[in-house]
Amino acid sequence: STSARASRQAESTPTQPAHRSLAETTTASEMPDSTNVTSAPSSPTSHGAREAARAAQGERATEDRGAGSRFAKRWIAAAAASFVAAALLLPFVGPAPIDLGRLWAREEPEWSIFLQLRVTRTLLGLFGGAALGLAGALFQAMLRDALATPYTLGVSAGASLGAVVAIAMGWHVVAGVPGVWAGALGGATLVLLLVVSAASRDRQMSTFGLLLAGVATNSVCSAVILLIHGLSGI
Repeated sequence: STSARASRQAESTPTQPAHRSLAETTTASEMPDSTNVTSAPSSPTSHGAREAARAAQGERATEDRGAGSRFAKRWIAAAAASFVAAALLLPFVGPAPIDLGRLWAREEPEWSIFLQLRVTRTLLGLFGGAALGLAGALFQAMLRDALATPYTLGVSAGASLGAVVAIAMGWHVVAGVPGVWAGALGGATLVLLLVVSAASRDRQMSTFGLLLAGVATNSVCSAVILLIHGLSGI
């Protein structure tokens, strides 16, 4: 029995290294090879293709900017030509015809009607429209919103409030200027300063803050206008 037990131990002893080696072999086979993990270097062909794609993208962006610049220049030229044509032609349009011979000779009443009424009103309308268009473009560029208007920041409501206050207080002339004009200009200036100061923080201006402050100020000014109308009976 002793020899049989020794033979069994001798037979069982060599099997342990075999199991161990099998486990080590399995673990080694499951471990990722460092040569496989390391990414293969990019070939010169793929690098050249990426560079060519970037160059093509840059060329397309440059072409788009150039096309946009040419489009803007055409629109500006067309607007300037329309302005000049309107300034030259519209004074001759009116409810009553003007004799060009008498106008050229500066005879009355054609000369006074043409110079004091039609030319002045035409130029006033053209420059007023240009000023409104410029203001709208500035608001849209500053707020980065194609729908931005002077009403967005409450400037128009502030001007209306200033004019209503001037009318309610009976300010006919202020510093040689009609009271309504002075009130409207003062109201718009105060509201604009208020909105800008409310939207500024640490010497930086937020577009979102400008919009919120403008909408709130517009509502407050409109409410005050209705209150003055109700109290003064304008």
